[in-house]
Amino acid sequence: MNQHFSDLQKKPTYHVKPALTEREIIVLRHLATCETTRHIAKTLFVSTNTIKSQLRSAYRKLGVSCKNDAIEKASRMGLL
Repeated sequence: MNQHFSDLQKKPTYHVKPALTEREIIVLRHLATCETTRHIAKTLFVSTNTIKSQLRSAYRKLGVSCKNDAIEKASRMGLL
């Protein structure tokens, strides 16, 4: 009985991923249309490194490691 009580006292662990920023969603939408990072950067008036950084952040938040997985997951989440 004591074991059960101590289990109830434990704080739950939540694994909620932070929401994507508006800019990360915009970059993913461009990426979904098969644009290159260079073209996305030109279109959004930023450097390619900025786009790469935003994509890395979006991938991390989505829990993926490649373009196709990011597009698929963001699409399932209704972001694209």
